[in-house]
Amino acid sequence: MEVPTSRGPCLNQLRLVLDRCTNWSFEKRRMVGWLCLLSIGIFGVSPETRIPLECAKRVLDPEAFESYPWGRVACKSLMNSIKIASYTGKKSYTLCGLVHVLLIWAYEAIVGVGELYETQLDGELRLLDSPRAI
Repeated sequence: MEVPTSRGPCLNQLRLVLDRCTNWSFEKRRMVGWLCLLSIGIFGVSPETRIPLECAKRVLDPEAFESYPWGRVACKSLMNSIKIASYTGKKSYTLCGLVHVLLIWAYEAIVGVGELYETQLDGELRLLDSPRAI
């Protein structure tokens, strides 16, 4: 994979591997897929940011990877990115981790958000996938 053994891979490196791994065994392709999942879904980091090595190593053991509490890791990543965000003088923020948790919390905890962005489809009230501009 051409990744240093002392550091985890980044998504840009994994994208290059995806082009070359079509003839690899299923187990090796699954490892690359799991690494992509860690980068995109669990840590939610930019393509240049490396996955922590201790987490990247977990793809070597399928049972350990599948039984690991990745949801907890994703939520901790989100909470850490919220804690270190600087809110002074900025109009936008970049958050890492499972940001969908924050969206669900906003719909459930902040009174009125759900009512502002709901729509009625086929006689049922449903929240839109992305809130429309008011």
